[in-house]
Amino acid sequence: MFTVVSRLMGIARMTIGRLVDFPLPTKDVMNTIMTLKDQMKNCKEILEDAENTSIRLVLNPERMAINETRRSYSYMCLYNKNVECLIVNKVIPDTADGEFMRVKLEEQKTYMEMIGESFDGLKVMNAYMMNTEIRGIERLEHLADMIFGDSDPIETYSTESPMRFRTADGGIVELIVKMPFVDQEQVELFKGKENTIIIHVGSQKRTVSLPTSLSGADLLGAEFGDGFLTVRFRRV
Repeated sequence: MFTVVSRLMGIARMTIGRLVDFPLPTKDVMNTIMTLKDQMKNCKEILEDAENTSIRLVLNPERMAINETRRSYSYMCLYNKNVECLIVNKVIPDTADGEFMRVKLEEQKTYMEMIGESFDGLKVMNAYMMNTEIRGIERLEHLADMIFGDSDPIETYSTESPMRFRTADGGIVELIVKMPFVDQEQVELFKGKENTIIIHVGSQKRTVSLPTSLSGADLLGAEFGDGFLTVRFRRV
């Protein structure tokens, strides 16, 4: 489509461009836009490559932060980004003393349990609150040791893509999308143009390009359950 627009713009420069008093985009401008388009496409492919790219969410053990992280996790799955780890920041150590800290520790235990239940299956690492600000290489190394211990910081704990296609019986192809913390009432599905479908989840919208093997396929319907959206197609 962009190639067609670029060619039409070239024709316009040679025709109506000589008659109007405002400049039309030059060939260099159109080439720059094409380069940017290709770069964005490559970036998308890299970000959605679950084998080489993953996301780690960081949250504090507080109710609002947990709710926001749930939403972030849901939207990352919608956009096919692999969330493979959680880092809980500012965790109060059990050795903290004083009446004020005792009350905070009790509150924190509730939220740590909530995190464990909400994100069951994800690797969870803790970054404990320090008594001084983290500044300088030495303190950063101490923080890294606290979080990762003897493990490799670049170790990936999951390479499962939250969006995948699966071939079922009878020539049926299923698109399976992981959707944690989402209710069925929040999900809307539409058939888009040019071999796409559109998934609405809350305030977010994702246009999913279907593989060429599903070009012109019939959209049979969808089911939602156990945190997964399953969309079924039949090849023509």
